[in-house]
Amino acid sequence: MSHERALLPHPVLRPGGIDYREDCTFQMEIGAARRTQDGDVLVEGSFDLSSATLTGMIRDDDAEFFVVAKCAKTYLRHALGTDGAIALKILAGDLADTLKLTPYVVASKEIPWFASEEHDDEIRAMPGGASIPPGSILAVGASHEIEIDEIGTIQAAIKLVSNDQVEEGLYTINIDGDYVLIELGPKTYRDVALMRRHAPDLLYPSIYQTTVEYAMQEMDDHAASKWARALQKTLADCDIKIDDNLQKTAHKHAQIVLDKPLHKLIEWNGSHGAE
Repeated sequence: MSHERALLPHPVLRPGGIDYREDCTFQMEIGAARRTQDGDVLVEGSFDLSSATLTGMIRDDDAEFFVVAKCAKTYLRHALGTDGAIALKILAGDLADTLKLTPYVVASKEIPWFASEEHDDEIRAMPGGASIPPGSILAVGASHEIEIDEIGTIQAAIKLVSNDQVEEGLYTINIDGDYVLIELGPKTYRDVALMRRHAPDLLYPSIYQTTVEYAMQEMDDHAASKWARALQKTLADCDIKIDDNLQKTAHKHAQIVLDKPLHKLIEWNGSHGAE
């Protein structure tokens, strides 16, 4: 019995695995990632499963397809359950460089120990074990890595990252690479990342506006970076002239680039019933 099989006590369909017959396969077809109008990233695709056993489990709602998306640069981890078609939309600020997608078939309810004619002879000869709990992996396919295209906007170039060298409750702005990094202590990072998902309008008048202002002031010294090119394009799209006065008026132009963050905050305040 292989080491991989020992990690999961029930049969699992996987690349190079020996739990299922060779003609049983599971893979994911992915198209190129593309930008939406608001700058987010949309990935579309589908699953290809050749196993009557697992297909039947999915049909009977005993199992479901799953895809897990990860971005090592920004620590993104996103899981999506689906009926077979993949339509994964991810905030631009959650991605940088490469997106890794891994497909799974996962038990959606408790499943009695099962044996199938598709299983390897050694598996079918094993005595029945305990039932398989919900969430157990029944199949895993090869991962796909997608290179994220050229940064479209300055908003897409700004990334939140965790840095244990930054004091909790504070943040630093790092513009030395291709992305503008807002670095936060680990606990602050978790709190801010949660806020960005559920109440992003609270962040724009604070750290995002300050970050865009700083990027404008330093753009000339980092003209070759991806973020600077994205900022130049964003300014052009907003009909903001890049001239000697840009640094002096950065506070005003940052508000235009971010589509009036103070107004967003006022609207959010009103929609949540504050007086």
